[in-house]
Amino acid sequence: MAGPLAESYVLSVLHCQECGGERPHQVRLSRDGIAETVCTACGRALSVPQRKSARLAFGPYALGGGAPMLVHGRVPAGAAGAALSGAVRALAAAGCHVVEVSAAQAQDVHARRLAGEIPVALVVDAGTRLADAYRFTADAQAGRRGGWAAVRWVYDGSPGHLGLLLEAAARRGLPLIVAVPLDEWAPEAVLAALRESRASLDQLVLEFFGAAPPRLMAAYGQAAGCLRSPFYGRFPAAFLRGAAGEEADPALAAFLRARHCDCLGANEDGPPGAHAAQRALLDLWLPVAAPRFAAAVAAGRQAGALGHVRVLETVGAWASVPRRVVRGLRSPAVGRLPARVLTKPVRFWHEVRREGPGVLLTVPRRVATKPVRLMQELRGGRERHTSSPSSSSPR
Repeated sequence: MAGPLAESYVLSVLHCQECGGERPHQVRLSRDGIAETVCTACGRALSVPQRKSARLAFGPYALGGGAPMLVHGRVPAGAAGAALSGAVRALAAAGCHVVEVSAAQAQDVHARRLAGEIPVALVVDAGTRLADAYRFTADAQAGRRGGWAAVRWVYDGSPGHLGLLLEAAARRGLPLIVAVPLDEWAPEAVLAALRESRASLDQLVLEFFGAAPPRLMAAYGQAAGCLRSPFYGRFPAAFLRGAAGEEADPALAAFLRARHCDCLGANEDGPPGAHAAQRALLDLWLPVAAPRFAAAVAAGRQAGALGHVRVLETVGAWASVPRRVVRGLRSPAVGRLPARVLTKPVRFWHEVRREGPGVLLTVPRRVATKPVRLMQELRGGRERHTSSPSSSSPR
């Protein structure tokens, strides 16, 4: 691999199937994420060939084609009016790039307003209703600002219906998520219907659901051999959290590293499902698109851009004022706890069990994995802190 990333390595603790447990691994990174892992204990090397799908415009983001992974979430079915707006904003603030609403919720005036105000991709879930799926696909604002980023339709077994929607999606240039329930249809039958369809597959996004995770991942692997379409994944939240809520399942890790999924979500509605999907991707060091929406949900207002400068200023100021709590650390009790700057919260909980309570301060990985850059930014943050009298006052 050519370029500056050819010799980009990090050291991370991963599950080694040869050793039968967690071991330090030397991880080689590429622009698309992890390219190779080498166990430092047994020397087992594992290259990760990554699937390259077609790239589609998905609201303010790009889906597939090597673009950073996206996280999707679903609004609770009963949300309407102001509750619908709050639910969408909460999902966006939780890190969701894609938010699903039902066909009934899509007709709510609040949803129409949100489609033009919040920079997230809103997807209309039409279920198995062909008429709703066609109507939202043919919407004049579909695929544009103020409209829907995509339409999700549950496959009903009719190749004619499938071809009709694919043609409408191609005319509009709108992604169509064809969701296949594996408890009703075999993946072979659906893949055969797609191959035999005369409609364009340029706007197709494929999803499998309704089966245990091993069968879901096997279906995606089968589809990867004959389709270049992006894949839309949905798994149980408990499976995404892994055993004891600490580590991702090894099979899921291999599945995600191979990029057999371009947009990941959980079966669970609301922010908890979004957090589970996002953490599964971040713990595996996979590239995730930076959300374009930042909000303080507890305060009920938009918080603006949350860059890394404020965090680094807090770290630098706290390092220079021992036993004092500076602005940004709310409880006086944290001034007596050790600070740990990490990028993997799971490791923090392991340290807490072993060494006692601590304060977790997260910083961007590009800073935390480069000590020289971290020191430079800490010095800059400390200089800005000392030049501002208000920022050094204890709280």
